[in-house]
Amino acid sequence: MNWVRKSVLNYLNSNCSNEGLSFDLKDPSNEDLLVLDSAPGGWSIDKKVAEAILQITRSRKVFKVVEVGAGYSTIVFHYSLGKINPNYEVVSIEENKDWFKVPKAVTNLIDPHKLNFKLGKLRFVFSRFGIHAKYKLASKNFTGKGVHMVFIDGPQYYYGREGGLDHIYSFLSVGCLIIMDDAERYTEKCVIFKWLKVYKGLELIYLNDSFGNKGLAVLKVIQPLKRRFSIAAFSLGMLQGIKRMANFRQIKEKQNLLNN
Repeated sequence: MNWVRKSVLNYLNSNCSNEGLSFDLKDPSNEDLLVLDSAPGGWSIDKKVAEAILQITRSRKVFKVVEVGAGYSTIVFHYSLGKINPNYEVVSIEENKDWFKVPKAVTNLIDPHKLNFKLGKLRFVFSRFGIHAKYKLASKNFTGKGVHMVFIDGPQYYYGREGGLDHIYSFLSVGCLIIMDDAERYTEKCVIFKWLKVYKGLELIYLNDSFGNKGLAVLKVIQPLKRRFSIAAFSLGMLQGIKRMANFRQIKEKQNLLNN
């Protein structure tokens, strides 16, 4: 529906404060350049997003991060935070970590014992966001308060990312930045729209479709987040959720046929 798309885009454009953020890393070391040049792009983060992570974590002295969807961002966070504070914490929420590999070029730059995956199957659920996907984790109390940054790069597009903050919104400190990759996609813009409607205390401070290869969005916690009901977020979530469930069934059927 074109009028729905137009409403979502107009809302984001009119509610983006465009806070001044610096994403350019000054005087990168040889190790920094190695980490940046090893960013694979494609389904993972690209070099520009990796640079943004290095710059923001260092300039803001971030040492407690939760990422939704593990990947090369996991390596960048561990590398960057490990140089800032030896007591840093990175929690990586993922469905399956068996595919996760550290490229040989950067193996010596991170401590593998610090990798901290929280695994959970993805399930469609019913909530304030209508019907959406959510990681089913063993316990939501996997980290304490004081999270400084959240990075959203999962789950896959056919699930949707609405449930990315469900487990952690009450742990985010005031000033916490939420960074979303793939922000050029309309589906990701819908997630941002729903979050702004549901989470009171959240503000969109940056949105750029041309950032790197896939766009970038940054939201900021300006006061402790509280959930509220939004008919706009719920209605859009029901519309998209029903379609996603139908599409996902078709995807699984094709995968099963290929495996047999």
